Amino acid sequence: MTQKYYIGDVNRMFTSIRGQRHDFLNHVQVIYGFVKYKKYNQLENYTKELTKEISEVNEILEIGHPALAALVQSKMIISLEKKIKFQYDITGLDGLSLGITSIDIIKIIGNLIDNAIDEVETIPLDKKWISLKVTTLSEKLFITTKNPCSSKVINEKNKLFQSGFSTKEKNLHEGIGLAIVKERVEHYKGTIEVKTLSNQVLEFSIQLPLKME
Repeated sequence: MTQKYYIGDVNRMFTSIRGQRHDFLNHVQVIYGFVKYKKYNQLENYTKELTKEISEVNEILEIGHPALAALVQSKMIISLEKKIKFQYDITGLDGLSLGITSIDIIKIIGNLIDNAIDEVETIPLDKKWISLKVTTLSEKLFITTKNPCSSKVINEKNKLFQSGFSTKEKNLHEGIGLAIVKERVEHYKGTIEVKTLSNQVLEFSIQLPLKME
């Protein structure tokens, strides 16, 4: 199931890239029309939107890890649909040979982000945000996610990694996502910590060794 999910994300990423190339002529024609009829305000707004879209795809491609780039793009689309501000900072992965499989990286980060999306989906619009940070240092991979959370999550944060436990409705959530994260982290002899910051912000911090014994 994870492999099918991963392949789907990669295909969506390449579809976006092909779509930009396919639509290039249309964009040029629109820009020419604005210039010809001296619609400079519309031209400025249009080129701003176009530049933003191109920059977002280019930034994702620069992540340096194809599977993770595909995952990030997929989660950005989902977040946009749900009006969630999704921020990410991913560095140090370009050309890096990890001891962790791509599938397990997707399992860990994907489930963390899914959990964050579920948590912020029903809160007020101005608090709908998620941050993801991934970096490497001293032969370790560091993964950190942050998002606002409810008081119920804060009070029961020690149960979050239990298989089957969920703060959401049982018919909508199986409560196994974070249990999978914990199992995969322990498999690689890494560490995982969950804590609450000020203003009811939940933070997951993971450290994984880049080299396996």
